[in-house]
Amino acid sequence: MSRTTKTALSLVAAAVLAGCAGGAQRAIGELERTPAGGGAFTQSLAQEYLALAEKEYDLLDYQDARHFAQKGLSAASGEAVGADPLSMRTLQSQFADEAASLRADTVDYVGRFESSEPDQAARAQALFDCALEEYEEYWQVDAQPYRLSACVDELQAMLDEAVPPTISLDADVLFEFDRSAIQPEFEGVLAEVAELLVASDEEVTIEGHTDSIGTEEYNMGLGQRRADSVRDFLAAQGVPVENMTTVSYGETRPVAPNDTPEGRALNRRVEIKR
Repeated sequence: MSRTTKTALSLVAAAVLAGCAGGAQRAIGELERTPAGGGAFTQSLAQEYLALAEKEYDLLDYQDARHFAQKGLSAASGEAVGADPLSMRTLQSQFADEAASLRADTVDYVGRFESSEPDQAARAQALFDCALEEYEEYWQVDAQPYRLSACVDELQAMLDEAVPPTISLDADVLFEFDRSAIQPEFEGVLAEVAELLVASDEEVTIEGHTDSIGTEEYNMGLGQRRADSVRDFLAAQGVPVENMTTVSYGETRPVAPNDTPEGRALNRRVEIKR
């Protein structure tokens, strides 16, 4: 290739890069000037995407800077902007399942908290979009293990602190046989559950379940006493009573056959559901 040709290609590349930088800069500037509309979640999301766009611009990643700025503009207009799809990134196979699982967990988290904790929900979604970019770019940096430190770690910590859809507690461990008083050695586990519920401030239902030994009426009462006992303990740990509803299903909702000791043990449980 001649020197003239090389020079011409360099000029073209420089022009393209300048164009990308200009487009990103204009999008960021427009987002900075646009008043955030919609609800608290979209307003917070607009600010999260602005910060993400500025970070990418400083890293000379103008394409992603423009992408995030445009998402911020959509959020600022009140549009319900979702997490980036996996299909928009080129992912190595070793990260595909991990990224898919992280996206599913993030979408679930956002759906649960966008009304009650809009800032946290917006932060989680922006962190996922950042994380997805990191999954794609990992192979571009000489396989240096920089990936995931900036976004995935923080996002995973947020997800880990959230209350899972169902917390199932083994009644054989939680209570003595045919009793509803919580055994002292199990209080530490329930205290950890209480910390999650206090942090999330979510409303939950505490369900009491039994096996089929005994009458249906007796089991319904035993399930209710056990659910109430768990509620009272959690309330003493700081969980608002108004956030907790108790109900007994007695023996009516088994998760295993009641014709074996193992099955009956699985059915004796207390479930905390958000």
